[in-house]
Amino acid sequence: MDRDEASKILGKDIIESMRAEAAAVGVELKDDLEAVAIYAAGRADHLSLIVGDPGFEEALIAERDNVSLMASRAAVHRADAIDARVLAVARGGLALAARGLRIMAGAPTV
Repeated sequence: MDRDEASKILGKDIIESMRAEAAAVGVELKDDLEAVAIYAAGRADHLSLIVGDPGFEEALIAERDNVSLMASRAAVHRADAIDARVLAVARGGLALAARGLRIMAGAPTV
């Protein structure tokens, strides 16, 4: 196998790994959205019990903010996790490429 073939195979493997990660992330994003939707529905149920009570407007604003905070936390957490996964795939692919190139060049591998 020459370097061009090895490069194409490795590139294909990295792309397939990235696609697999993207599919997994898509499922996780759907789960996050569902969790936020369930939380929001629960807060709406609570608000429906206190409509017309003193402090309802303040409770409405607070619940809006709570749902926004939950969604924001989920988004930030997921973004950090996605970054880590992408870096892991890229680092793994590059490590394999380096090893393969060393083998092809007849250099010692570690």
